[in-house]
Amino acid sequence: MQPSAWTFKTYRRALAAPLLGAAALCLTALLLCFALLCLTLKPDLTLYQERSRLLYDSSGQIAAYSLSADGRLRFLSPPDTVDPLLIKLILAAEDERFYEHPGVDFIALG
Repeated sequence: MQPSAWTFKTYRRALAAPLLGAAALCLTALLLCFALLCLTLKPDLTLYQERSRLLYDSSGQIAAYSLSADGRLRFLSPPDTVDPLLIKLILAAEDERFYEHPGVDFIALG
């Protein structure tokens, strides 16, 4: 026995709202899980690089410093204080096509 069109529409409307709600709930949960994973799995690289300790005098000048655990002098410096020639030298040695690719140099990967 075939259900009438009115009965089929009624069932379809009755099932549409809960199914759409469940789909929206699943999508929201999936997006929240993805966002949580992205936030928790993103490493903070400043935690892994031990820096040198700097001791300042009362006028703000560096009075003394200590080397990092690997025997190197490492400290943070703002990008605008770095000599542009040093940036050019690093880019020439490390990635000569730095300004030509979007972040990954597929030509260098081969």
